[in-house]
Amino acid sequence: MITDLICKSKVMTEFSKDLETDRMSHAYIVSGEDTYTRNILMNLIAKMLFCKQKGCNKCKVCLQIDEFTHPDFKVYNTDGKISVKDIETLIEDTYVKSWEGSKKLYFIDNADSLNPLKQNKLLKIFEEPPADVMIFMFTSDEASLLQTILSRAKKLYLPRFSTNSILLELINEGVSKDVAESCAVFSDGRFDKAFKFSKEEDYTNIYEESFDMLLTCSSTKQMINMVDSRLFERENIELTFEFFEIIFRDVLEYVSKGDNFITLNRIDDIKKLATGFEYSPGAVAKCIFLIADAKQLINVNVTALALAEKLIYNILEEKHKCRLS
Repeated sequence: MITDLICKSKVMTEFSKDLETDRMSHAYIVSGEDTYTRNILMNLIAKMLFCKQKGCNKCKVCLQIDEFTHPDFKVYNTDGKISVKDIETLIEDTYVKSWEGSKKLYFIDNADSLNPLKQNKLLKIFEEPPADVMIFMFTSDEASLLQTILSRAKKLYLPRFSTNSILLELINEGVSKDVAESCAVFSDGRFDKAFKFSKEEDYTNIYEESFDMLLTCSSTKQMINMVDSRLFERENIELTFEFFEIIFRDVLEYVSKGDNFITLNRIDDIKKLATGFEYSPGAVAKCIFLIADAKQLINVNVTALALAEKLIYNILEEKHKCRLS
């Protein structure tokens, strides 16, 4: 199913168009954080270029690509530790004639881990590439790449997927519905995050407890007891704040009369949290800003308890202001 979603995404539509019209670039920069999607995309592109049926998944070529044994298909830097010598070897290899076809395909993963020295080494094949060479650089942070690299490559972007698409895939993979729902919500449209959190036992409990805290905390008197919760212990506080932010985004969606909710099957809870904010989307936006600001301070020399107290107090204050207006 994930493969089908990627095949229908904009990144594949754009690349397929380049291939069909014979207007492919010699170099592509593919931006996006989802490592799971990234790996599937590499596989799909290689099969489109080398398989006569553009990815039959049955022929010798497709099997070689799956097993990383195709002589004209090479992947570098999967661990983010490529050396200058590795890059020099890659460059030398680009000038060797292809073994089985008219193309040689190179993928450089985690390109944002390359320092300027390594990127400048690669610039040689971006400026004067051999005729049969195509190079793809995958990065989570496009800004980390040199402008001289960026200007010589076509840019593509990994898709982000809907909460429901990720939920269905997790369930299909055997994850229980309750766990799948919370993981899909927090995935931020990324399959790698969804699968990672589906394996963390306490993840769903923190999601439920975060919702419960926001639903039940309505006064500073209650706040004093609640901030001593395990949600605000150092190892959990970042995840708690992430859930707070997701929940308040849905509150903002509700008070703005939208229906594109991130959380699943929680509309009644979102309505309850929105009580008092109905006529003030700006106040909800301010709460989201306060949560984002608190997240930035987690690794600063501020105690988790102090952060929690300040954040909950500020959220309650925003809600109180709305009721007075």
